[in-house]
Amino acid sequence: MFDPSSKIVGMSWNTHSLISRFAASGNFSSNPGSLIKVVPMESFLQNCQEELEGLSRNVRGRIYSRLGIEQIIDKENTVIKSPSDFIWSFRLNPGTEINYVRVFEVERSNFTMSHDSSRDGPPGHSYIPTSLGSDISALEIYCTFSDEPDWGMDQDIFSCPDYSMGRPPFGPRSGKSSQAAFHMGFPHEHRFFYRAIPGLARSLLPIRAAMGFDLAKIAFRGGFDYWGWRFAAWGAHYLQDITCPFHCCPFPPGIKNLLKKFFWNPNPFKFYHNNRNYLRNRHGLLEAVVSYLMNESVKDGTNSPLIDALNPNHKKLPEDLDLVIQEVSRIPCMLAPKINDSMVNLFYWPLIDKPEYYLNEDPLFPIGKIIGDAATQRPSMYSVFVDMVSQCLSQAGRVTRYSLELFRR
Repeated sequence: MFDPSSKIVGMSWNTHSLISRFAASGNFSSNPGSLIKVVPMESFLQNCQEELEGLSRNVRGRIYSRLGIEQIIDKENTVIKSPSDFIWSFRLNPGTEINYVRVFEVERSNFTMSHDSSRDGPPGHSYIPTSLGSDISALEIYCTFSDEPDWGMDQDIFSCPDYSMGRPPFGPRSGKSSQAAFHMGFPHEHRFFYRAIPGLARSLLPIRAAMGFDLAKIAFRGGFDYWGWRFAAWGAHYLQDITCPFHCCPFPPGIKNLLKKFFWNPNPFKFYHNNRNYLRNRHGLLEAVVSYLMNESVKDGTNSPLIDALNPNHKKLPEDLDLVIQEVSRIPCMLAPKINDSMVNLFYWPLIDKPEYYLNEDPLFPIGKIIGDAATQRPSMYSVFVDMVSQCLSQAGRVTRYSLELFRR
């Protein structure tokens, strides 16, 4: 069992759980009698098998159609009796584990936590096991499992021979970044980019978000509230992702910069080697900085514009999921180039452009010092950066509450 008084290195930051917590806390009952029992997935599958099999065929059909692959699902076995059947039928990573955990609240810590961008399962010691039959609040379920799609369930899908899904529309076939096609979407790109790179128009994020919400509806109808909130949190995760500038804009540093780099080194293989971490490091830097600032604010009990940005606003979103995705990603996409430039100049890190360096795998990355130096030495730039990120998080708050409204209706 996790001992919160022990000093842990490499504790994960759980940005999604914090977004869900502060954006949605007013939507859940604080009545102690409203706790929900943790029930095994097997019970849910046994009682809702027919509906799940129908939904899984629909999800697979949508995925294959989006990828332009001939559907062979009518000949496939769609019986869902076990978690492994569920994983296969809904095209999740075959290595996915069904974990029963709850998120560890940051403010309860009495030690210094380092940033860990792990995508290997419930990361490190930031999650505490929950036993089957124990009680947990709906808000805690929602906050915990809004991070679950980042635990590897969308990785290595295209490299799984049993799925016959071909090449991903964008991103690598395997590895931690292979979840890109499920976690990114680019609804605001010019038609020129769709013609030059057709895959940019074939994001699978809307399908995964809808899958989470449809699974939640089946669970709630069947009386499985634990799984209803857990699946609802999956859907919220993907919509929160689309509000991140690096998830809704394919080239935040600017396409001209990449073309210039290619002009000076037109060999495709060398270009890839020298620039394979160019976008990944900037993406990782933004998420590391935002995660650190939000978690430090909660841990220290201080006010933060990033947390305040998640508070409700009065502008309603449309009901249609595709229209929601377009609306909440518009501001983050527009701000992406400015946020990228501001971030690189503000949080200078000399290794970020080294071809062999990958920030997310650097346990010694001094994020606290870098942020502290930036805030102290360049306060005006720092303020502008925080304001732009806050505008993106405001959209994350909106879309989180939209996800909850689906079940109120």
